[in-house]
Amino acid sequence: MRKALLVMMAMGLILFCARGLFADAGGEERRLFLKECTAQIADELNLLSSEMTIEAHKISRVIDDRDKVRALLGDFSRRHPSIVACGLVNFEGHFETLEPDDYRKYEGVDFRSQEHIKGTFKRKKMVFSKVFPRLGGVKAAAFTCPVIPPGGKFSATLCVLVKPEILISGVVMPMVKDEPVEIWVAQEDGLVVFDQDADEIGRNIFFDNLYKPFHHLVVLNHRIRSEKRGSGSYEYYAAGTKTIVKKSAIWDTVALHGLEWRVVVTE
Repeated sequence: MRKALLVMMAMGLILFCARGLFADAGGEERRLFLKECTAQIADELNLLSSEMTIEAHKISRVIDDRDKVRALLGDFSRRHPSIVACGLVNFEGHFETLEPDDYRKYEGVDFRSQEHIKGTFKRKKMVFSKVFPRLGGVKAAAFTCPVIPPGGKFSATLCVLVKPEILISGVVMPMVKDEPVEIWVAQEDGLVVFDQDADEIGRNIFFDNLYKPFHHLVVLNHRIRSEKRGSGSYEYYAAGTKTIVKKSAIWDTVALHGLEWRVVVTE
């Protein structure tokens, strides 16, 4: 009897340990998945940043020829689906040239008060801004890059407006296909810049009425804002339903030119 009891206890311990190992293995898989997603998003942003530097150099060589500048801007915007518009901002803070055609009506508009414009002219470095309403009310992030012609006189800034949800979607959606996880990306201020549910893009977790009934989500997002990486749980709707379920979340950070995005994987 005693021997049988010991055998049963041993089997129970083995099963308990096995469950722990499997759970930890699942957790490790999610962490690796998050790491890969974060790296892919960072790579996409760095690629756009690098290409902007090249484009700024090209523009610097023809900066006095507006037609050539316009041609370069148009070609650059067409190569990247995530680009809403791109233009050249002069030292007075006005858009001299803007592409594509729909945005030419904003040429001459004064943007000197925009933080990313001021930041680039002040520091002579590339700046990546938060998402907020831009030309025509379109919500977009902005990359700004100094344009320095031969001779070294800094006189203009290349400004590119980017829709993060398009940039991130091209990277993330193929990765989450057939995976039992969801991904959303937020700025430090709580604004959702990407979600698999398009209706949530552009909402702020701290202030939007959609999230007010979900106290644990708001509390967790305070941690997400203050901690570059971590894990936690909250209650929210199951994807595509109004059924409330408990979700586990892990997150990491993409950082570029002074701006940070939190990449969150939930299950």
